[in-house]
Amino acid sequence: MNGKESWVGTPQRGHETETPRRCSAFRITEGGVIEHFRVDGVGGLLNAAEYVQSYQQEKGAFAEKMHGREQISAGTFDQMALSRFTSTGQDTEIFDINCDKGEFSAVRFLSGWVTYRMSDVSAVLRYLDRSDLYDWGKRQVQLAEALVDKEIPSAGHLSTEDISLAEDILEMDSRLKFCLDAAFDVDAVFGTHLCTADNGDRLNVCANYDIASGQVCNELEISLHHSDGSEEYLSYALDPTEKELLRRKMDAYCQQQTGLSMEDYSVQMMEEEMSGPSGPVM
Repeated sequence: MNGKESWVGTPQRGHETETPRRCSAFRITEGGVIEHFRVDGVGGLLNAAEYVQSYQQEKGAFAEKMHGREQISAGTFDQMALSRFTSTGQDTEIFDINCDKGEFSAVRFLSGWVTYRMSDVSAVLRYLDRSDLYDWGKRQVQLAEALVDKEIPSAGHLSTEDISLAEDILEMDSRLKFCLDAAFDVDAVFGTHLCTADNGDRLNVCANYDIASGQVCNELEISLHHSDGSEEYLSYALDPTEKELLRRKMDAYCQQQTGLSMEDYSVQMMEEEMSGPSGPVM
């Protein structure tokens, strides 16, 4: 199975009759209103796709399709998403449904977010409905496999495929600064217009690690250098899942570049800063 499908919660072999208790968490954006819900029971990707199909075929708010839903806070949703990203457990699935943008996103284990068009999700499910396959686990896997080539970039949903680091690690204002190689569709993620024809603008994207707190900073630093010589500064707020994804990427890059973990390299930088310049002071 393709590694991109690792976020799908399928029953493990030898335990088909011992299905663990599962739940799904949803962030629903509709009409500019954002709500967060938890739905208990076996569901996962297949049920979430069925909600999308029902929403597109019938009248009514998206949340009304989720029977037995329980409203949760935005903070609870973020923590559940982070847990899904870092945990090998298959008991929780995380979905972000943006009806206003027509996007369907989910969190995968150690890969971060993945996003599809809601119309593609619904179309794939209709195709599966025409088959005679009724086994829940197999339908889950087939749905995930059919969606692999339909991923799209989306603001707020960075994945490991989007993030690669380049250049030297800089130490500025008690922070470690890492430069991102923005090889993904930056227009879709950052709202820029660099991918248009005859655009001579350049984009620099940096992630910062605060040495004192030992945390990835909450925002990416984005500088847009226009072809006329002017500059524009943008920001991108990171959710907890994106921050943890970046932390892991930054730590691996730090070890590659310096031979030290990011934590150890930070300690070294702090010690050098405290010791000050060597030699006599004139």
